[in-house]
Amino acid sequence: MGACVVYLMSMSLIQAAEFIPLGHRSGCDKSDAKDVSDDGKVAVGQCNGGARWTAETGWVALGNLPSGRSPRGATGVSVDGSVVVGDAQTGLGALESYRWTLAGGMEGLGTLKDNEAQGVSADGSVVVGRGSIQSKYQAYRWTEASGRVGVGGCCDCCSEASGVSADGSAVVGRGPSPSGFEAFLWTNESGVVWRGELPGGDFDSGARGVSADGNVIVGQSNSTLGREAFLWTSEGGIVGLGDLPGGDFRSRANAVSADGSVVVGQGRTGSNDDPTITAAGGSVLAGRIKSTEPVEEGFIWTQADGLQRLQDVLEADGTTGISGWSKLKAEGISDNGKWIAGYGDNPSGFQEAFLVRLPASITGPFKINAGLSGSWFNLDQAGHGLNVEVLDETRTVVYWYTYHTDGTPMFLYMDGTNDGNSITGRTYYSTGMKFGEFNTEDWELTVWGTTTVTFHDCDNATIEYSGDDPAYGSGTIPMIRLTSVSDLPCAD
Repeated sequence: MGACVVYLMSMSLIQAAEFIPLGHRSGCDKSDAKDVSDDGKVAVGQCNGGARWTAETGWVALGNLPSGRSPRGATGVSVDGSVVVGDAQTGLGALESYRWTLAGGMEGLGTLKDNEAQGVSADGSVVVGRGSIQSKYQAYRWTEASGRVGVGGCCDCCSEASGVSADGSAVVGRGPSPSGFEAFLWTNESGVVWRGELPGGDFDSGARGVSADGNVIVGQSNSTLGREAFLWTSEGGIVGLGDLPGGDFRSRANAVSADGSVVVGQGRTGSNDDPTITAAGGSVLAGRIKSTEPVEEGFIWTQADGLQRLQDVLEADGTTGISGWSKLKAEGISDNGKWIAGYGDNPSGFQEAFLVRLPASITGPFKINAGLSGSWFNLDQAGHGLNVEVLDETRTVVYWYTYHTDGTPMFLYMDGTNDGNSITGRTYYSTGMKFGEFNTEDWELTVWGTTTVTFHDCDNATIEYSGDDPAYGSGTIPMIRLTSVSDLPCAD
């Protein structure tokens, strides 16, 4: 199974869903993806140990910890893909958490029994998880300055931290409350605040993900129906999200987008035939007995559409590349809510990681964001292009390096207004000032016309122009990205 993967970016104005199999690397016939960067270009998970995937490299092992131990998997990644967290098996039941950075490589966070790193903040500076002290595991929060510190105000035993907000200030998890094991939210200001459980069943709940502002929490709880995925909000409290049809009732929410609008997880469905591997001539090489046992499959939840099987969403959208796949699991979601990381059974019957780029019908239309800043050009019209500088949510400055109708260079300037995925404004050019003298009294600013730049995604745009002078006319020009600003990821 090779690691070569074709990475597809939609060029359409209305973004359709994309399904991207991530393959395997040498010595690995089973891969999974647990988390994904905001631009969808970095995934992390397991492929014969902890590994990081990019479109250019495929799966690449993260390497050993300074202790010499090899990571068993990766559980979280920063929004720009440069920081990865997870843990390594040390023997005798002990685990060592790690933090890997693109700049510095592998860093061990200490060895304890059941020591697991389970979440990382958007910038990679805060890690959360659990670790045992004197045979009692406890939720922790790690930073470079503080090291690993137990989540205060909870308990000395049997708690774990499973998720952290984008800025690292809010931690969620599970611990023993006066009522039983219960989902909690922790901040430095409030300490641990218990978030309840769904009605019915033995008292038990646990949180697995949290929005950027801490006002949305997701996880799993006992309920009258069984083990059920839940959504907690500051306005409405805790509510059950249901389960997929078929099988016994059991669902869990694994992660939530930073704005709290998209939730992913697993539910149980009816029987599912395992794929059969056949030779080119049609003879059966290997097969498995049809199972009537319920299987776990991934779901996606939004307020508008409720709980839906991930594969149903993709098939309804006409997504290509999913024929023959089954048992798709949804493990993680990017902070911007655009990408899902998971794994499933590929057409050959092997477990393989995948990424899903959600359709605009779920994520909403593309919007102007700071990561669009940089240089843009038309490959077939080299010699002119744009420099884009997104100043804030409402305003963007665009410089268009182009030419007058007589062929002399012209430098157009627009201080535009942002509206969804477009920037529009009156466009000007300067004349009069001489090089070396730079006399402002000679400078004249002339209105050229009106320009709109529409961004379809992080790599594709269109200029629509109309010159006030009929000699320039009007028209459209497609543009693609040439450069980007370092450490300024685009929210695709």
